[in-house]
Amino acid sequence: MPPEETGFVTGRKALITTLVSLALSPFAIVTGYYLSKVLAAPRLKVQYARPDIEREPLIVSEPTIAAIRNDSVTRSQISSGLLFQCDRSMLSDGKVTKPCLKAALNIVAQAISTRDTELKAADDNIKSIDAWSGSGELVLTPLPGAAGDLAQLNTIARRSKVEGLEVLKGFVKATQARRSALETFLNELRTLDQRPEPQPSGTVRLFVGVLNVGDADGVIFPDGNLQFDDVTLPLLSRRAETDKTGQYTVVKAHAFQEIPFDINEGESKETSLARWKALVKKESEVKFTVMIRSPKDLAGAGRLPQ
Repeated sequence: MPPEETGFVTGRKALITTLVSLALSPFAIVTGYYLSKVLAAPRLKVQYARPDIEREPLIVSEPTIAAIRNDSVTRSQISSGLLFQCDRSMLSDGKVTKPCLKAALNIVAQAISTRDTELKAADDNIKSIDAWSGSGELVLTPLPGAAGDLAQLNTIARRSKVEGLEVLKGFVKATQARRSALETFLNELRTLDQRPEPQPSGTVRLFVGVLNVGDADGVIFPDGNLQFDDVTLPLLSRRAETDKTGQYTVVKAHAFQEIPFDINEGESKETSLARWKALVKKESEVKFTVMIRSPKDLAGAGRLPQ
């Protein structure tokens, strides 16, 4: 091999040896480790800060809501219907928001329709038992959700027409009472639905949309703050109003999460809080900034009213 080629090969081997040595050096290993951590870290960005303005609730009268609440059958039906559409606390305190009214009206109307179906079936059965001769087949219409004696109605009626009729008459009386309570409830909801939109109460819940474009999960701390003009108010993300410490929220890698924050009134300056509530109640136009931590500070913009 010519001397020139020999020198070239030797030089190339030396270069490769040097590169391998550098790659395997403690410095390179440590640097690569931290670089991989950086590349795999969460990358969080606030997409928006959307205010949800609470308005003064509309209130169903206590006697009306108590008649629904105290009957287990009616309460269960209404509560199940409200589960995915509205706040079920309406059945405990009678408070209902304007957006919830439409859902509540439909659910109560459906419950009344169910009672009508039950009454029709019971009436058909009463006629069938009255007309039954005491021998031959006794055909009765199944009653929706029948339980107890109603489930054994055919057996009871065949044994004694009087007993069978008494069972049905008791069912009809209870169902009519339920229907009457539902009718009163429906009429009150219709009256509330005719009222204008209630005024803001001054309370606002902020929904902060956070996008994570990183390769690792990120965590949003429970505390933050809201800034407008020269005012700063503390924020707290929490599960319930009684939660004083707040909750951390995980934002999965390559995912989006909307996180609720409330004004931490217990930690707010009285004058600053009063100024904010006054602007909310007047439905004034206000631009604000929300600052949250992860643990780096993240900022998002919002405005009132939304």
